[in-house]
Amino acid sequence: MRLLIGGAERGPTVSLAVVGGSVAMLAIAVLTGLPLRQLAPAIALVIVSTIAYRTLLSWHALLASTILIILFIPIRRYTMPGNLPFHLEPYRLIVAFVAVGWIGSLLVDPRVRLRGSRVLNLPFLAVLLVAASSIIVNGHRVNSLGLGSTAAKQLTFLLSYIILFYLILSVARHRKDIDFLARVLVGGAAVVSMFGLIEEWSHFNIFNHLSTFVPLLRFVNTPSLVDTPGGLERGGHVRVLASAQHPIALGAMLIMLLPLAVYLALTTRRKHWWVAGALITLCALSTLSRTGVLMLLVLVVVYMRLRPGSAKRMWPLVIPALLAVHFVVPGALGTFRESFFPSGGLVAQQENAPVGSGRV
Repeated sequence: MRLLIGGAERGPTVSLAVVGGSVAMLAIAVLTGLPLRQLAPAIALVIVSTIAYRTLLSWHALLASTILIILFIPIRRYTMPGNLPFHLEPYRLIVAFVAVGWIGSLLVDPRVRLRGSRVLNLPFLAVLLVAASSIIVNGHRVNSLGLGSTAAKQLTFLLSYIILFYLILSVARHRKDIDFLARVLVGGAAVVSMFGLIEEWSHFNIFNHLSTFVPLLRFVNTPSLVDTPGGLERGGHVRVLASAQHPIALGAMLIMLLPLAVYLALTTRRKHWWVAGALITLCALSTLSRTGVLMLLVLVVVYMRLRPGSAKRMWPLVIPALLAVHFVVPGALGTFRESFFPSGGLVAQQENAPVGSGRV
């Protein structure tokens, strides 16, 4: 009776109707012989989304989904079904969906307000202006090389991450929100690191086979730097790629997240965050990236400067850490020694590198 006069919540009724319709559609697909491999995951997603929409559409869930999709699904390695002039990648969909929801919330929800960063507002604006003006000023040259669409895509790619940054500033209003995002980042990075170390030992990259578990993903095997002979090797050892586009990017990302693992370990006093930090460090070193090693050294220097007491207590762990690197990532220490101190010197090696690859 309350439902009939409008006094009851219609959400459960609508949910039941959607679930019933989805089950009926699945039954029709079985009877008519439609491809269940593609249809069943979509129907299951609709049912789960309908039943748990309040939880799935919370800002925590949306931000966590965005972070995990970016961490787990390699960009430019997978697309979604669809006949569009550009690749319909999962990260594009999730960022667009969350951004539209954020803009709508800014318009109708007084709890969501546009917030900025006093430190980063001007730098972000400068980066965007430089990127856009460089395309405009060099428009003729860019078009003559056939790079117009590529330049536009890269600019929108940059813009999407800036939008995501301000979105997080706007909806993460409390300390618990920041801690939640830190846990998602470190936990996701630990999973990536675990599979990265498996790749180091077995030479099997599970992130190239995600379409086996998620039928909606389509693997795109496009030639790139890392697909060339020797592109994933250094000193005769495999450079771990995992879900990144290049080992350097993977190592840099993991080292950037290492301080968050230390923060969680110190504030929660739970040992599994130390385990996560160890996995992240070992996987970062398994990329055999000099950039990651330099970032790690800078991180150590900063900790010694800002937290000298905590840093001194960590010194007894140096020898066990080196032993762990030696056994878990065999050959990494020797490869780094040769990378930083090659015969003839590092500067001479980089000066003789092919055009565009030297980084003196």
